[in-house]
Amino acid sequence: MIKKLILFSAFLFSFTFSFAQLPVTAGNVLWLKADAAVYTDAGVTAATNGQPVQQWNDQSGAAKNATQATLAQRPTFVTNSINSLPALHFTNSMLVTPNIDFSTVDKADIYIIYKSVTPNPAGQCVMELGPDANAVIGFDLFENLSGVAYTGFWTGHSGNGWNAQTYPVKADVFKVINSTYDKSIAGGSETFLRVNGKDITIAGAYQYNDNTTNFSNQPLYIGNRGSGLAYPLNGDIAEIIVYDRKLTAAERTQVDSYLQTKYNITCSAQAN
Repeated sequence: MIKKLILFSAFLFSFTFSFAQLPVTAGNVLWLKADAAVYTDAGVTAATNGQPVQQWNDQSGAAKNATQATLAQRPTFVTNSINSLPALHFTNSMLVTPNIDFSTVDKADIYIIYKSVTPNPAGQCVMELGPDANAVIGFDLFENLSGVAYTGFWTGHSGNGWNAQTYPVKADVFKVINSTYDKSIAGGSETFLRVNGKDITIAGAYQYNDNTTNFSNQPLYIGNRGSGLAYPLNGDIAEIIVYDRKLTAAERTQVDSYLQTKYNITCSAQAN
């Protein structure tokens, strides 16, 4: 009996520890997860169910903690949101990191576990590098057009070169979204979208190639557009992972496995 308890304890420790570290760490510049270091103040008091979140600590080691000084604009901590794990609920709220320097790179890879509660035809900003990626050299993940997942990077001002992938997704369902941005690719295929591990090859009409510059040194805005607060997300975010490089296929498989196991999201041919 004691031997069984020891073996079970070892398994439980191994299972828990596997979620405490990323399988791919090289180039990881931001890692936010709702099951670690979410605070109602400036990093002292852990948030409990229903409380507003002032600070979400970065687990990458880069200390890019996402914060919100204004009480009315803070998301809410929600327990047991997905697979017995917590998430942050956003509605007219936003968190902002310090500047993350992408000015020396022309590639990025992001993962986000989120769901929107109600699609908004006016658009919802899940995350965006810079207060408005139309006006800075950044990238973003929007959901808009009555439930279409809009993911793309924007280089310079609107119309000065940007590229996107679009794909319809279901509301109120958590998804593993992976978007890869590679401005070194010639032509109009600089953005890659994967939903629950499935490559999405359906390209939207928003493709204007501009691969002449790197990205910029900007904060990451989470849950809303920083400029004007015009595109609030009505939904939940459980985890965000950002890399300042393009992952290999093998590395994506590792990150997929980590997220799908942790959140019990099955990879299938039906991506949404």
